[in-house]
Amino acid sequence: IRDLKSWVVIANIPYAITSPLLRNLARMDRPPHHILVLVQKELAERITARAGNRHRGFLTVELEVFYDSQIIGAVPQKSFWPQPEVKSALLLLKQRPAPLVAQNELPKFRSIVAAGFSAKRKQIQNSLAGSWGIPPQGVKEKLQKAGIDPTRRAETLTINEWRKLAK
Repeated sequence: IRDLKSWVVIANIPYAITSPLLRNLARMDRPPHHILVLVQKELAERITARAGNRHRGFLTVELEVFYDSQIIGAVPQKSFWPQPEVKSALLLLKQRPAPLVAQNELPKFRSIVAAGFSAKRKQIQNSLAGSWGIPPQGVKEKLQKAGIDPTRRAETLTINEWRKLAK
């Protein structure tokens, strides 16, 4: 793989390892240009969730930095034997021309996003305060300085808002 300038992943992998596998692929020095995988439909919906969608999470944001994602089709349960209890979907990830977050900003960016999603159903000020161990008022001021309403939830923030917050 080191000699390849561009490579792709096309796979039907065990659903239990999909999230860590996608995360590890995106974090490679030379990540795949395209990823086409058969995944659990619920995970495909989480990965493709846009800001404001309740299914959005840490993995969604992390992959969005590197890839455009889309569900390209559902695969009926009757396509498998034995039939699984879960629904499946084909997920396509296309590498962006350039990541939405600079390489030197990634560690801090990931840390902030992880803290924000640590208590996903809480307001962002409370999630961050709990993770950072600082009073909510201090977090509230930092959020306001970044132009983010402290009462919003992590799933509503865009990549650009996460970047502002990380800075």
